[in-house]
Amino acid sequence: MLAESAENFLRLLEKSTSGAVFNPWWQVDKENDIGPRAPRIRREQLRAYLCERLKKARLAIVGEALGYRGGHFSGIPMTSERILLG
Repeated sequence: MLAESAENFLRLLEKSTSGAVFNPWWQVDKENDIGPRAPRIRREQLRAYLCERLKKARLAIVGEALGYRGGHFSGIPMTSERILLG
């Protein structure tokens, strides 16, 4: 049941509109990825992450591009991978 829920979510991500938005779980970033398997690796990591939390969490918050101050107003500690890696 839990794995099926994660799979359904990943299928929704696959169906997201292509174009100006990069889909890291299904598209390859030729400049920054380690190779063509990178999206599959990201999907496997996301699947494992979701399956572990589906047992415990009642809510998932998805965020992106919070800015240089992270989640200053929301209090949610998020930052950019680019900022962390310099």
